[in-house]
Amino acid sequence: MRICMRYVVAVTLLPLATALWAQEKKIPLSEVPEKVMTAVKDKFPGAEITGAEKETEEGKVIYEINLKHKGQKIDAEFTPEGEFLEMEAVIDVKDLPKAVTEAIKARYPDGEFKRAERVTKKDESITYEVIVQWGDKKGEVVVDPDGKILKGLEKK
Repeated sequence: MRICMRYVVAVTLLPLATALWAQEKKIPLSEVPEKVMTAVKDKFPGAEITGAEKETEEGKVIYEINLKHKGQKIDAEFTPEGEFLEMEAVIDVKDLPKAVTEAIKARYPDGEFKRAERVTKKDESITYEVIVQWGDKKGEVVVDPDGKILKGLEKK
């Protein structure tokens, strides 16, 4: 009877888990609305568009466009109407502002910087997302340009 009950629970919860997990989906560029493609080309002239994803965040559809622009890998988010929301540009860890590096090193003195991105919102505000590994833990730390940690991970 236990096996049968586990099966019923698994079959019942699987569609829910799939629906929650499938919020982001790669799509062909032909499925990206024309307004989004026009906005991408206007914001990033000469960029090579390498892919696209359609996702739903808090009930709203967002298109994430993957591109290479001026030597950087960038993920830029737009509304279906072509409104720019934010972009994440991969940067070299050595190019992080000194205040950002110092803040992370102070919080995670044994941490190793694995990856860094500069995030620019539509209001032009900037934050830095840095993947840090210390020991067997690895996670993302978000820091403003002045070195204030906005999101960190608890050390245990």
